[in-house]
Amino acid sequence: MKRSAHIGLLVAATVLVPKFLAAQEHRVETRASAPIHPTGVTSKVDLRDSFLDGDSQEELERESGVEIRSHGGLGQPAYVLVRGSSPRQVAVSIDSVPLDVPFGVGTDLGTLLLPGVVSADIYRGAAGISAGATGLNGTLDFRTQTRHSPGWGSHVGALGGSNQTMGLQAGAWLAGTKSQVSFSAQTRASEGDYDFVDAQGQEHRRINNDHRALGAALTASHAFSNVRHVGASIRFSGTERGSAGPAEFQESFSDARVEDAFGLGTLNAKQLNVIKNTYFSLDLEESLDVQLRQNRYLNPDAFSGGGILQTDSDFWSSGGTLNAAVYSSDLESPWKVDLSVRFRHESYQGEESGEIRSSLERSRSLAETSTLAHYMPTHWLEFTGAIRANISQGDGGVSAFLPAFGAALIPTEGFRLVGNVARTLRRPDFDELFLNLESIRGNPDLEPERALVWDIGAEVAFETIQAGLTFFQNNTEDMILFLPITSAVTEAQNIDPTRAYGLEARLDWTLAKPVDLELSGTWTRAELAETSDQVPHQPDFSGRVGARLRLDQWIPGTQKASLNAGLSGRSETNLDTFGSIKAPAFATMDAGLAWSPNAWLSLRARGLNLFDRRDLTDSLQAPLPGRTIFVSAQISTEGAL
Repeated sequence: MKRSAHIGLLVAATVLVPKFLAAQEHRVETRASAPIHPTGVTSKVDLRDSFLDGDSQEELERESGVEIRSHGGLGQPAYVLVRGSSPRQVAVSIDSVPLDVPFGVGTDLGTLLLPGVVSADIYRGAAGISAGATGLNGTLDFRTQTRHSPGWGSHVGALGGSNQTMGLQAGAWLAGTKSQVSFSAQTRASEGDYDFVDAQGQEHRRINNDHRALGAALTASHAFSNVRHVGASIRFSGTERGSAGPAEFQESFSDARVEDAFGLGTLNAKQLNVIKNTYFSLDLEESLDVQLRQNRYLNPDAFSGGGILQTDSDFWSSGGTLNAAVYSSDLESPWKVDLSVRFRHESYQGEESGEIRSSLERSRSLAETSTLAHYMPTHWLEFTGAIRANISQGDGGVSAFLPAFGAALIPTEGFRLVGNVARTLRRPDFDELFLNLESIRGNPDLEPERALVWDIGAEVAFETIQAGLTFFQNNTEDMILFLPITSAVTEAQNIDPTRAYGLEARLDWTLAKPVDLELSGTWTRAELAETSDQVPHQPDFSGRVGARLRLDQWIPGTQKASLNAGLSGRSETNLDTFGSIKAPAFATMDAGLAWSPNAWLSLRARGLNLFDRRDLTDSLQAPLPGRTIFVSAQISTEGAL
């Protein structure tokens, strides 16, 4: 009965799309573009070509303070970390709709296809609170594209590469003066098996590492007038893949399979200038969303014995948000206040069939209110402040009051000094509490994570150079990590208070007209507060140096052409709380070539791990692939109406 109700909401979110391309006499009024966060340390990453390059992970990891934890190559699980966090401590959203994480180590970017996504906003530390996020140390918000002028367009692309990788994507959009609709789809498959070298120098073959994935997204919006408009979207992603298991026990997982499904439906409405006078203006926004997550794991020859092991997990959630934004009419000393109320209900069902059969059904509800204020008393000074109140009931429920504050000093154009501090909190997710797989288990006795995060930094932005340097610190209580309890099993555990602090540095420099240089580095010390021992899975240093050469000026008749190359690496990493198991330091090289001979054709080639290091491992000691090459082609057309 519960599932039928949720399906009804999901369908409603997709069929309540207004009539497309009605005639109009007005254009939709939009607010002037504002920084992602006025005082926070943020960045925007272009992901328009990420699917044709293999995936989005490499683009995200180029950013300072950001680490991608990959578990076995393309199509296998991968998670984002920010500033010494765990994957769960980074909230991930699509167009500001938070993605629920009912099971897994965190939001899995490796198996989730995101057609229609064109960029990602990264909020580090306290800046994430401005997005209303529940991320403890950061937020990653994927963004889709909105058209602002009438027209049409379409594209189709193909991808091929190492380990028998193949992919296709296609999409189309149509925009009128009042309405627009877009559709995009992606599919990708890979056999995935590759050779690797273990810690003793022995060569092996990674097996059961294949995947098949499909994703699709449909969005639509309509403006009833210049101040009232609505939008709706539906998104699906599904993956069927092998689960290779720990390298030393591969044979026990040779037939293990995983099926993942994700669905998201949204409906939103905006009313601009509900109140408008000489003092202030009031905008209102309402949104509803329904999410589905399903996971099935099957191993005919369970590692733990007892024959067949199968687990099935189903998660449904529905939520709503009401936001009121009040703007000042004084352009000399502008201010803005956002007031929001958010409700959410989550339900989880799990069943395990094996030597012992068990089942589980849990649910919980959440209410959250927040106030975010921004004030700029002069052109050289900005303030932000926020207060969030959380009330939740059910498994892992907790109530909390969370303040935040930030300031930016702008002594001269192109130079900023910023500082932020915030209290943050994260409840244990369902799988952290109740998961029961062969190699990963939950813990029903977990406490919520709480943190005090702060940063201070400097930023410069001129015509040929952009740079930033930030010091940060995160003090976390009851941090939750999945840690080994045997050689083959990890379990969710609260660990002693931790402290993560460090420096982020980035530099983007146009050395000459055709040459761009990029450098990014993050030095992080994540340690147990009492013993100063390094927190598991956190490297002390990671960084990248890269360069791009624009070639189009030397190739007559070429629309666009570029060659880029980079060197990335990280330091040694502890894999347990005692430092007895370590992942060694490594460095890898990547390179790419992009060529668009005209406005409608784009050709790309990209190589990863060009040194062909086959002894690299992830944070769970799963081997990573050696040299991989991807090539792609895309045809795009567009026009005006």
